[in-house]
Amino acid sequence: MANSKTCKLCHRNIGKMRMKLVCGICKSYFHLDCGEVTEIDARIMQQDKTSWFCEDCTSERKISAVNQSARPRRSSILPTHSSPVGRDEGGIYELKSILRELQSDVREMKQSFEFLNEKYEEEKRRNKVMSDMVSEISKENEMLKVRVTKLEQTVGVQEANKIRNNICISGLVLSESRNDSTATKLVTLCDFLGVPTSESKFEVVKHFKTNNTIRSIVKVADLDLKHKILKAKAQKGRVTRRTVGLDESEIVIYVSEELTKETYNFLKECKRLRSEANYKYIWQKNGKVLARKADGDDHIVISDEDHLRELLG
Repeated sequence: MANSKTCKLCHRNIGKMRMKLVCGICKSYFHLDCGEVTEIDARIMQQDKTSWFCEDCTSERKISAVNQSARPRRSSILPTHSSPVGRDEGGIYELKSILRELQSDVREMKQSFEFLNEKYEEEKRRNKVMSDMVSEISKENEMLKVRVTKLEQTVGVQEANKIRNNICISGLVLSESRNDSTATKLVTLCDFLGVPTSESKFEVVKHFKTNNTIRSIVKVADLDLKHKILKAKAQKGRVTRRTVGLDESEIVIYVSEELTKETYNFLKECKRLRSEANYKYIWQKNGKVLARKADGDDHIVISDEDHLRELLG
């Protein structure tokens, strides 16, 4: 007998598969594909507690059946035209013959109806099994969605903690080179904003180009200093390189928190749909997306995409 964990046909491991076949005679294990049985049929056999037989055992059963003697047909003796029957008897015989034909037709119709009814019931059962399978898959998908959401939230929290001290500045430097005294220029900006500090408080993480400007990601030594810089910049309003004293250009300097990729894309989507949602202002603070319909109104926090869809609805 084949190993209980090995398919008799392909000899591969059965493992902990949800559905498998077991021959009712030799008790060998088979994969559904190897036994040429669909999962729906396997489930129906499982519900009916119907035995399944592998090809080898089925062949042996057929050979045994062929060796049995076939019963001879019972012949009917019918009178011929030369039989000595009268006119009345001939009419009765003809009626009986017609009756037998009708009875035969009725039997055939009954058998056809029973066959169709059996096929109908079989299809009903198959549809029921298929519906149950779809329900199981739907439940599994919902469970997977919950797990994925939790994992995404965990990754999001970890990513947010990693960049919680970072600020994003555009317009401060004009080159992606790391040797452009970014920290010195940032100290100059902070002095202009009324937040005196030193270069040692900043660590340049990276520069990258976006549209026609260079963005700098800078790590601030402590959160308190970071919040002071952001608050002072918000109060100061529009700031250019000329007003700060870096050069004579009117390139605007923007300062904001560095966002996780997920929050950045969500903020971008919210801004894209701002007019459709009838909100005048969309911005972010402390990693959260905020919205306000008009000047003087209270702001709301747009928590996620479901909340955004509610606002659009």
